[in-house]
Amino acid sequence: MSDTTSNGRRFFERWLFWPGALLLVLVGLELGYRVQRILGGKPYLDRQAKSRVALLDQENARIIHAHEESAGRVTGADDELLPHPYLGLVARGTLRTLERAVDAMREPGETRVDVVLVGGGATRIFPVARESLIDALSKTPAFADRKIVLWNFAEESTKAPQQLELLLYLTALGVAPDLVIDIAGRNEIMIGCANALADTHPVYPVRKKWEPLVFGGGTDRISIDFLVKTWTAGLEIDEIIRHLNAGGIHCALWASGAIERVETLAIDRDLALNSYRRRSEASRRQIVLRGPSPPVGPKLTLNASATAWYQATRDLGAVCAARHIRFVSVLEPFGENAVPGAEDEPDESEKIGLPHARRVLVTAASGLVAAGVTWIDAATVVPEKATPKEAALLLVAEIARRLGAP
Repeated sequence: MSDTTSNGRRFFERWLFWPGALLLVLVGLELGYRVQRILGGKPYLDRQAKSRVALLDQENARIIHAHEESAGRVTGADDELLPHPYLGLVARGTLRTLERAVDAMREPGETRVDVVLVGGGATRIFPVARESLIDALSKTPAFADRKIVLWNFAEESTKAPQQLELLLYLTALGVAPDLVIDIAGRNEIMIGCANALADTHPVYPVRKKWEPLVFGGGTDRISIDFLVKTWTAGLEIDEIIRHLNAGGIHCALWASGAIERVETLAIDRDLALNSYRRRSEASRRQIVLRGPSPPVGPKLTLNASATAWYQATRDLGAVCAARHIRFVSVLEPFGENAVPGAEDEPDESEKIGLPHARRVLVTAASGLVAAGVTWIDAATVVPEKATPKEAALLLVAEIARRLGAP
């Protein structure tokens, strides 16, 4: 009987008395803290705290450092452009996709295949064949009986080495896809030629894409640091507000300090942002860029553009091989072999590039084959008069065939 009584007493003390006593102490501290704030003339009211947190959350979610290129676009929309400390100028929708992709790839996924699509003109081709690509990949031996998840990071005006930088950033976050498909070539030539005409070296991406991270034509570590501080403060604010909205806002002991922390971070974010803006504006006011001088003449311009594409694609393949990621490089058709549906009028850069661009790129691509990269010349797969959907389906079939080859 005594043993039963002793066990019951220990159970009562361990699971009822001490937890109850601790709860009473915490409630007493909470009430005492609220009384102290009332006496000090700064009462803590849940309703006011919720209103303040909602305002801070709205300000942070807006990420007010949208680039001037976003003028007239809806704040917070997917097409709003943001200067990013590692990716240059990126659409907000791409960043949202990146966040979802990282969260998904961090989950164990032996029955899932993560496919990352990068490039520029691919945005014009692949949306119409998304389901066909998923279906075709699911039937290849390497991915059979596994769920195919397609992450499209392709954006108009993207130019190598931006695809490489995005994959490096993705893997630096601790995740790696199963397959990377890079569809490129058109922008690498056309933007390169446009750069040369604007007295900028062909290896640079389109100016608005890299300008947020440069000063005087070269990589600007100070601007990058300002953007890192801005984004880091914003991410910490997001995390704190998430905990507050999950119920923490009802605890004055924690919430009052958390809200003060958010307000301090918001000040730090805005100071870093304003410093970045002033430096960025000073950079744009410079008339002459101090970057490398562009090559003179169409032939040298094409060679420089093709070399940049080849080196970036080769390096992208090497990164994938080192991380056991399957990689397919597709040279998109352009110029006289362009995919129908591209309604852009040829500009001066295209007039320079058209006569020799395809031959130069195909010649450069021979080195990719020697480096073991799975490389597809889309112009040999897609007839000249194919519709965009037909072109996409033909490329899907060829990609699946090459991945399925022993």
